[in-house]
Amino acid sequence: MLSGTLLSMGVDPYLHDSIIVNIVAYARSIRNLVSHMAAGMVFPLRARIRLVTMHVRNERVLIDLATRESMIENEGRGNGMIPATDISIKALKTGTILEGESCMICLEELSGGSEVTVMPCSHIFHGSCIIRWLKQSHVCPICRFEMPTCSQ
Repeated sequence: MLSGTLLSMGVDPYLHDSIIVNIVAYARSIRNLVSHMAAGMVFPLRARIRLVTMHVRNERVLIDLATRESMIENEGRGNGMIPATDISIKALKTGTILEGESCMICLEELSGGSEVTVMPCSHIFHGSCIIRWLKQSHVCPICRFEMPTCSQ
């Protein structure tokens, strides 16, 4: 039902799960607030969904948005945000880019001759972008390659 509503609004089907996870998480937080006062009662939940198009070029904002989206996705699967180990982050290789590509975290173009950091899965990023990312989440933001964690 909710997925059909999102489709009718033109929301990309790829985003449906994360939107639904947000709505369910909000409902659970309300349930937890009132559960001791109204055990067994049913509360209606109305969700207002609006489309917002963001055009952001601030690197910090983009990283925060990507981290938040990844966190929501992981929480939906029962996982929390788990950082990569410092040792694995320090072991990342660096290199120089020959052709113009983009850092998929901040979306800035990597001009020829730029120094980049290379993940074990071969995806490249600005060093500061991927280090900040891996201190929050142990997975590659592109392919979900898993870096070592303290729990492994």
